[in-house]
Amino acid sequence: MIDIKSLTHIISSIKLSNQSIDDDVSIGNIVYYDAINSKWKKAIDNIKPNGVYSAQNEVTLAGKVTGLSGLSTGAVYYNSIDGEIKKTPNKYKVGYAISSTELLLDITEVYNIYSYGYGWFGGGYSGSYYNVIDRITLASDTTNAIDRCDLTDARYGLTSFTDNVYGWFGGGEIGAGSFTDIIDRITLADDTTNAIDRCDLVIARTVLSSFTDNVYGWFGGGYSASGDTNIIDRITLADDTTNAIDRCDLTVARRFPSAFTDNVYGWFGGGYTGAFQNIVDRITLASDTTNAIDRCDLTVARYGLTSFTDNVYGWFGGGDAVAYYNVIDRITLASDTTNAIDRCDLVIARSYLSSFTDNVYGWFGGGYSGSYLNVVDRITLADDTTNAIDRCDLTVARQGQSSFCNGK
Repeated sequence: MIDIKSLTHIISSIKLSNQSIDDDVSIGNIVYYDAINSKWKKAIDNIKPNGVYSAQNEVTLAGKVTGLSGLSTGAVYYNSIDGEIKKTPNKYKVGYAISSTELLLDITEVYNIYSYGYGWFGGGYSGSYYNVIDRITLASDTTNAIDRCDLTDARYGLTSFTDNVYGWFGGGEIGAGSFTDIIDRITLADDTTNAIDRCDLVIARTVLSSFTDNVYGWFGGGYSASGDTNIIDRITLADDTTNAIDRCDLTVARRFPSAFTDNVYGWFGGGYTGAFQNIVDRITLASDTTNAIDRCDLTVARYGLTSFTDNVYGWFGGGDAVAYYNVIDRITLASDTTNAIDRCDLVIARSYLSSFTDNVYGWFGGGYSGSYLNVVDRITLADDTTNAIDRCDLTVARQGQSSFCNGK
């Protein structure tokens, strides 16, 4: 999450005046310089942009762009294929809104959009432990999941994350009362090859949570042979044959929390300690030897929930307490001392589900509601007061699987 307060102090910009501008370019369009024709043109069809057309015959290359309208403070903006500034993720990030009329430029190639767009679900349980890793295609998510490969061990209550090249799966229960410390990995571009064992967690445990900033991977909470744990341990992705190291502690030792990161902070929500938890606590990634601090509360105390973020908001879905819940509640990352608010509902009230987002939609898969479920339902982030809709099915109805996608 970008610190908006600090960004408002950035006042300088790099601008070019008296520029030759193509006729179809309007104020606020994303532009690139056509050296052959010696003029600025609209950056359409994912041409790499160089700046924003900010005023008459003026192009801003860096710093603040002013005079825009309708921006959402704190949101990340991207180029669209028609050269407009939009929140829909695309190949190039343009910058961050620091007010409704100002954009701080940060033109970065985020990803190759043509190689993205799958969601993986690994492991789980429905009377037996599963090693299956199945996959859906995000752009055609009314087509059911297909089996791609296997985990090293069939297990339940594992957690996972991806850096968009590899996908890691950590921990889990491999038999009644038997927990594993394994962290295994698949290669996304070669996902018909089974997972390989890479390293170990600090302690063997199940029903833990995790996230990554694409440099490190953190694992928090869970249940071990010694009971509930508050441990947050970490691996280095580029050196993932080295075992995890203990970094800090959650505010409350608990099983079944859910977690996400905006690459600056990491949040852990809900869980169970013998009592149902509504806590949302947070660590700072850059100082992750400092223990988590309590920030706010969920709308409902529960465990077995799932969560994701688009780096502006954080959504928590489903869970179990005195009943199975269909609630999807949300926090605002920039004001995370304000409690979560209820936004919409899952298709089926359930627990032990998993989820992911591509920053446009959020998918929820599997779970348990008195029976094992194969449902994959979806919400639209920009319209998250509309309830989830059923999209497709997993290959196997199950609970306690983990999931990630490479579409963000």
